Amino acid sequence: MNKLEHKKCLECYSNVTTFSDSPLCNICIKTKCELSHMKDSIGRNCCNTVVGLVKRKYCLCIGHYKMLQSYCFVCGEARKYDGELSYDNYYYCDEHKPIDRNELLNKILSPVLNADCIGIIVSKIK
Repeated sequence: MNKLEHKKCLECYSNVTTFSDSPLCNICIKTKCELSHMKDSIGRNCCNTVVGLVKRKYCLCIGHYKMLQSYCFVCGEARKYDGELSYDNYYYCDEHKPIDRNELLNKILSPVLNADCIGIIVSKIK
């Protein structure tokens, strides 16, 4: 496992304690995180610098990425206690839940391939 290290910010060269290979300080990460104007997953008004930016559909610090996972990615409904993340690591309510990727692959490939081949394909995709 990586250890927490003292590094220099890539933009302003100030000291940062982080796991990230591309460290950014509080000020610099706030300019890059697209939800920096909102509270993060634990209610702070700042961005988390311990881990680097998560670049998915949006460029987010880890705190805002975790906050986004607490709500349906489509409609914003709060995540249920037992709600699981989808294959793309976002939460979707029952109404907006996408088709499970494994289920879709099985449906498409089952007329052409046997279950063992489909299982190998599915395992390689993850």
